[in-house]
Amino acid sequence: MKDDAWQAGLDAGWTDVELTELSAHIALNLFTNYFNHLVETDLDVPAAPEL
Repeated sequence: MKDDAWQAGLDAGWTDVELTELSAHIALNLFTNYFNHLVETDLDVPAAPEL
């Protein structure tokens, strides 16, 4: 993350701990999505209708 983006988060009232936790959640979400794509996990929800 660029320093200016981090500073913008701090200026918005976030703490270093909160910004770090947010970064960890994003990384975990990306890892989970990539893993599910790799192992071709079956979805347990109905498919969205075509647009």
